[in-house]
Amino acid sequence: MKKFIALALAILTLICLVACGPTADNDGEEKDTKAVTADAGEATAEAGSDTAGAPDTSDIEDEGKADLTGKLVFIDPDGEKIIRGLSLSGNRSGTTEFNSKEPADEGIRCVFELNEYVGIVLDTEQGTVSVYVLKHRDDQSSYGSYEARELCDLDDFVTLGDLELEEDGSWGEFYVNPEDAEPGYYDLVFTVGGKAVASLVTRFYGEGELSGKTDAELEKLMQN
Repeated sequence: MKKFIALALAILTLICLVACGPTADNDGEEKDTKAVTADAGEATAEAGSDTAGAPDTSDIEDEGKADLTGKLVFIDPDGEKIIRGLSLSGNRSGTTEFNSKEPADEGIRCVFELNEYVGIVLDTEQGTVSVYVLKHRDDQSSYGSYEARELCDLDDFVTLGDLELEEDGSWGEFYVNPEDAEPGYYDLVFTVGGKAVASLVTRFYGEGELSGKTDAELEKLMQN
């Protein structure tokens, strides 16, 4: 009888060991899996952190990028400000107030659309001025080394407008034909007596791109 009881206990112990063994292994595997998952999560979090800190380059143009300042650049070699101030207006976006600012040497509207009529008002003693539209170049002062007529021969040349003071105080208007130019950055170069005296960096968008923009949105674009 004692032998039978001892045998039964031995069999019961063996069964318990077999049942508990895999459970322990599974626990170990489960712990390992959790550790791997945790490591992967940390790596993903780190990657996400790096991405969040990276600058947004979706709206950055690699080619032809320019700083819009809305400031008139004086390039008269004698240092005399023949054109003291400038005001530009468009006929496709912006309120009347936004498009009727007094001529100044900064805060000038500098964003328009191709094929948009751009109105001009100048603060100057001159009665006749010409405006040349050229593809943007970083060195604005370089225009002073050309005679006005030579600007038309440059590869950068886009269009020319001859301006005269009118009775209502305006100086006429000009537009950039989309058949002659693509959206991008351009310089308005003002000449008097055959010499470049001032310039303004501008940006022309594609037709319709500024439609519906508020004054605040236009101001923001002017600071890009």
